[in-house]
Amino acid sequence: MKNLMLSTAVFAGLAGAAFAQDSGSMFRAAVDPMNVRASDFIGMRVYASEAAIDATEYSGTQEGWDDIGEINDVVMSRDGKVDAVLVDIGGFLGMGERQVAVGMEAIKFVSDSATADKPDDFFLVMSAARADFEAAPDYSMNTDATAPAAAAPAATDTMAATDPAATDTMAASDPAATTRQPMTRDGYVAADATYLTAEKLTGAKV
Repeated sequence: MKNLMLSTAVFAGLAGAAFAQDSGSMFRAAVDPMNVRASDFIGMRVYASEAAIDATEYSGTQEGWDDIGEINDVVMSRDGKVDAVLVDIGGFLGMGERQVAVGMEAIKFVSDSATADKPDDFFLVMSAARADFEAAPDYSMNTDATAPAAAAPAATDTMAATDPAATDTMAASDPAATTRQPMTRDGYVAADATYLTAEKLTGAKV
């Protein structure tokens, strides 16, 4: 019995140590100062450079870096990885902006050596031209695959598009086909156009 109790105590002690070790790997007492918090990341400016970004550190923004816009949001995959960032581009004072999604792998973190007192300062730069952003599609949050399709064009439009001469031929052979015919109703007669003055129509019951 004593041996059994001792074995149980040892097993419980080992299990407790293993749980403590696993729990310790789940939490962080402090983070790496070079890590980036999402609250700081959102709102940062994104620069585009047609020249290659060869260095990992620059002293301030460089000539040829085009300030494209700012990060508005982050898109994450279900496995916890950042898939893309949403960048607001164009517009003025928030008006006329549009949003494009940029793959996270296209953005480079470049340290800023101009601020020696802040070694964690950095820029977000990507190898692209402004024209690339202007040609980029707008990012849509609509993921509904069942959205109604655009209505099919009318049959007459289709006929005119496939054979523009068809409608002209029909009009030439039957002028009444393209002329609006007066509508007739039992008990009613068409009013004389000379009678329909503004004074007569104003206040008339319909």
